[in-house]
Amino acid sequence: MPGPTAEMYQHDDLQDDGAPLTIHDDAELLEKGPRPRRNPLRVALGLASWLFVIASIAALVAFGLGPQTGAYRTLTVLSGSMVPAFSPGDVVIATKKAPKEVKVGDVIVFNEPVGNHHVTTHRVVKIYKAGTLPLVQTKGDANNANDAFKLQIQGNELWYVRGHVPYFGNVIHALRMPLMKLLAFGCLGLLALVVLWQVWFSGDEDEVDDREDWDLSQT
Repeated sequence: MPGPTAEMYQHDDLQDDGAPLTIHDDAELLEKGPRPRRNPLRVALGLASWLFVIASIAALVAFGLGPQTGAYRTLTVLSGSMVPAFSPGDVVIATKKAPKEVKVGDVIVFNEPVGNHHVTTHRVVKIYKAGTLPLVQTKGDANNANDAFKLQIQGNELWYVRGHVPYFGNVIHALRMPLMKLLAFGCLGLLALVVLWQVWFSGDEDEVDDREDWDLSQT
């Protein structure tokens, strides 16, 4: 049986308020066909892929390129001396300011004046002498005793810890392992293929019709 045509619905019906009823060209709507809707699984996969790409780029900029500007530095925590403020495997973020601004309670980054002079991140618990080159006492929050030295701050800059990112140091350490590097590059390659598939093969084969049925029986 032939389908309805535009001529069958071109009339001058009135709405309840007496205004003319607008009649659309149903033949044109039928010719255009149903409005497509993308497969939900494809949409979710594409969204997850792009979110992962954005997060990866943000991490690369924040922890790889950002510290190169000198505006801040990142350090991976290796010991538990500052638990619960931060733990081994966390990454601390430090910015610099003048040593004369140091105060009790600040967590600072410094090279120990004894032993192998390794980098330490401890809290200032006492200030013996203030000024441009202050003399301070430091201590790890989890340690029972103060550090076995008084710290004479040198230079015109001192790094202050501003925050930390839990567990991210473990991720950095893992990515330095050859096997993990291989897996990481493999995952990035797979992700790139998924994104390309989303862009190039976004045809209509998986699209479904979500348009409501047209009520063409009314005259």
